[in-house]
Amino acid sequence: MRDKPPLSILIPWYERDELQLTLAANAPVFRAHDAEILILNCGGSSERLRSLIAASEATGVRQLDLSVPRFNKSLALNFGLAHARADTVFILDADIVLSGPLAVEALDGRSFVTIESVHESAPFEAKATPSAKSAFLELTFRGGVKIRHQLSVRDGLGNVRGGPGLLLAKKADLLEIQGYNSDLESWGWEDDDVLVRLQYALGLRRVQTGAAVHLTHGDNQRFLSGSRSQSDQRNFIKCCRNYNNGLFLGSYQSDIAKLSDQISETRVNENP
Repeated sequence: MRDKPPLSILIPWYERDELQLTLAANAPVFRAHDAEILILNCGGSSERLRSLIAASEATGVRQLDLSVPRFNKSLALNFGLAHARADTVFILDADIVLSGPLAVEALDGRSFVTIESVHESAPFEAKATPSAKSAFLELTFRGGVKIRHQLSVRDGLGNVRGGPGLLLAKKADLLEIQGYNSDLESWGWEDDDVLVRLQYALGLRRVQTGAAVHLTHGDNQRFLSGSRSQSDQRNFIKCCRNYNNGLFLGSYQSDIAKLSDQISETRVNENP
């Protein structure tokens, strides 16, 4: 395997069988970018993950097993950043199929990219509801600096939304803001937090382009504490508290220092 591929794909994982389809269906995109794929197993079964990767027939996959008691997406992604070999990384979920190549050319040193539209694989039953419009959250920081952050909102039927967590960025930019914040446990706002900090701390511009398909599932497959809205609101409050206190760094350094001896790597379907 090359020492420095052009792109590293980081996929957090915990007991999700959809990964097999995700790897197989995205293989043409992975090959088009000559990417390495890192599957970040955070608390799941190493054997189960290895069998899913093998069955997908995806090549050049690195399986990183982090021995922790429960899934933490931000923690997994910080370890993915630590082990990614490329200067550019793309954060992909285990249940997302991309509709085409990534807009790597949009990374001009002043921007990062998120997927613009994510469609559900199993559309919800049609309802007579108005079409949703773009929703923005305007955050005002110390010194009067304002960030107008676009939130992910579904369309009127709930079948199309934005993809703030599907992030294409320079690894150096993510490391400069100390990656993700593993204090944001369960589900919600860990993705938006990174986007806000990239915009505020580094002055980067968000580019939204591209499309993907989400392999539809219920909330029972999300790692929640309480309901989805409760989990999201709890993490949002944590983020606002951090911003009010002038804290705009993630937990990358402390995570790596604390848990670096609890990770192991396996290569599955090694390239010849």
